Amino acid sequence: DDDRRRDPEIAAAISEAKDKFRRAFARLPVRERELAVLLYVKNLTLHEIGEILGVTESRVCQIHARLKTRLRDALRHEEVLFSEVA
Repeated sequence: DDDRRRDPEIAAAISEAKDKFRRAFARLPVRERELAVLLYVKNLTLHEIGEILGVTESRVCQIHARLKTRLRDALRHEEVLFSEVA
């Protein structure tokens, strides 16, 4: 995998994919970005996130589903790029 990442074309594709993801992520509503950070960076449980956001665990699941849909929609036209770097 390290050899693959050293390939200049792959490295450029990875950089482009990260930039596109960051831009799509930045366009999410604040609450959805906060949930993503709590879930994927801080590794909190849905219950813990619900306590922080002041909502039920069920509502956290709904917000999470919405943010995944928004990101998928925003990056839909980049399927080839993301499959190259996966």
